[in-house]
Amino acid sequence: MLVRTGDQVPIDTIAKFSWKQLQKINYEFIGNMTEAMWKKIPVHLIIAMTGEQIKRIPAGTLAKFGDDVWKKIPIHLITKLSIQTIQAFGKLEHLNATAIGAIAADKWKGVPIEVCYCVRARERKKEGRKESDLNHPTDTVRAQSILKFSVDKLQAINYTAVGAWTKEKWDKLPFNTVIQFVGRQIQSIPAEVVGSWTSEQWQKIPVDKLILFTKEQIEKIPFEEIAKMSADFIKKLPAEFEKSLTEEQKQKLSDAQKKALEFVKSKKEACEKYLEELKKKWAAQDKVAAAEIQLSAATFTAEAETDGSLVQAQMEFNTAKQEEAQAQSSAAEAEASYEKEQNKGDAPAVPTYVFVVGGIGFCALAMAMVSFWLFGKSGSAKAPAGDGNGIALANPMSRV
Repeated sequence: MLVRTGDQVPIDTIAKFSWKQLQKINYEFIGNMTEAMWKKIPVHLIIAMTGEQIKRIPAGTLAKFGDDVWKKIPIHLITKLSIQTIQAFGKLEHLNATAIGAIAADKWKGVPIEVCYCVRARERKKEGRKESDLNHPTDTVRAQSILKFSVDKLQAINYTAVGAWTKEKWDKLPFNTVIQFVGRQIQSIPAEVVGSWTSEQWQKIPVDKLILFTKEQIEKIPFEEIAKMSADFIKKLPAEFEKSLTEEQKQKLSDAQKKALEFVKSKKEACEKYLEELKKKWAAQDKVAAAEIQLSAATFTAEAETDGSLVQAQMEFNTAKQEEAQAQSSAAEAEASYEKEQNKGDAPAVPTYVFVVGGIGFCALAMAMVSFWLFGKSGSAKAPAGDGNGIALANPMSRV
């Protein structure tokens, strides 16, 4: 180690280290550095620490790092933070969506829906410490509120974490926030939660997200809520909806709802194809995310430049991005096909009387054209004029 515990190295000297030299500093020495010392360390060095080094920094110290650190911190370091640290440092709002997505599912357990401050007040008072001096994650917990996340950060939350949220969390989450979820986040919403939604809430869900709901989720929708759904809305539901209803339930629907259900059934092939392509896209995105973390780690590993692992990580990341682009293209094509099928149901039906009136009008026009051809065409033979009683007159003007 370049700097060990107990070494008397001026902080100004450490501040001039290269990032490779900084990574050689003893973990314990890192953990004992004061706030004043950290203020002298340049941002480019802080974000170049190893995962083991950052794990040694007390949460209270991490919480005092500025936004310039948290907005630039590499994603591989985010994966190294403990649950207690994530709970304590209260900096989630400063992380970008990519960093939010790098937080493992199990670490979201400690992040509440609402903001909460938990302070061991008695011990703080007993020790005569101010809240600003607290340095241990069990002393002060400033838990970032998920409700304060921007849409892109909300959509970056690990979908497995979303599925593991307790009923208490879901009860605190406004419906308007829930419907901002995307992809596998939607599919991870517990079926019991979905089953508690009213028909009015269902009709607030964007059309392009309705296809994402699973059979297990749809089966939990109470029939009394289904009965309240308009035929136009039912047409927008995925093919799984038709399969989730029993024959007895189908018979209880109105005629308009039954017709809508038949249309839902007709979308089955396009629906399944789109969902299949979405799964491939999601798998490709997972591969990119994993490759990005590996590339981030290799970028800040001294040996990676000489042993070829940095080049390898870059190649794997580029390949993953290419596969993602192909998967996104295929998913977009499948989505367009599904939307084409969906638009058939959105087209207004033409009333029967239009066909009847139109047919009569066409017949009348045809008869007029035939009459014109036989009797009114210039230069053609004319029928002899009659006297109104079927008697032909030699000279029609003789009666004038």
